[in-house]
Amino acid sequence: INTGYIAPHQHNPKHQRVLISLYMSQIKKHFSKGGTYFYKKKKKINIENKIKPGDLGLFYATMIHGVDEVKSVKENNEGRWWVGLYSPESNITKTRRTTSNPVILN
Repeated sequence: INTGYIAPHQHNPKHQRVLISLYMSQIKKHFSKGGTYFYKKKKKINIENKIKPGDLGLFYATMIHGVDEVKSVKENNEGRWWVGLYSPESNITKTRRTTSNPVILN
């Protein structure tokens, strides 16, 4: 709760073409707002209302995506639980390519 923000970004496809997300919580049940979003034609689309615990998401690494800060209006909300199943390039690589922020979204 009150954390989890990840700015809009995309991943370099050199070592990962597809990202896999395992969702272990549900909006309106475990948290009240925030979570995963994508951009389509510069329009931000939150997808959390389509996700249930146990769902697996697959998407191209170059799709612009991010996470809005998770909020709760109930004291007993557990928060958002998520696992990212992918392998970014090692820090040992001297010419490491990392995530890049898009230039303009709006």
